[in-house]
Amino acid sequence: MVERGRFRERELYVLLEGGPYPARNPLQNVNDLKAQIAANEKGAAGIEADGRSILAATVEAYMGHVQDNAAESVRRVIDRLKDSEFSCEMDQGAIIR
Repeated sequence: MVERGRFRERELYVLLEGGPYPARNPLQNVNDLKAQIAANEKGAAGIEADGRSILAATVEAYMGHVQDNAAESVRRVIDRLKDSEFSCEMDQGAIIR
């Protein structure tokens, strides 16, 4: 929807107005999405500002705890894994092994 800071409005209208079941009100949908993007940007800016404030040390400590917990969880799972193989064909035909 947003690429390199540009809202891809024209492309979005093509998607909303095309297909067998087009959107009933593309203008309203686009405006709703713009509002949601603006709200996310505002929230991200607030989090970034908080991160630079006195809370930065607390946020950093909690992130360390989250990373430590994730690392320990992965270690526990890896310890239980057995040699095996798996593959999955994706919808465009690529195979992940």
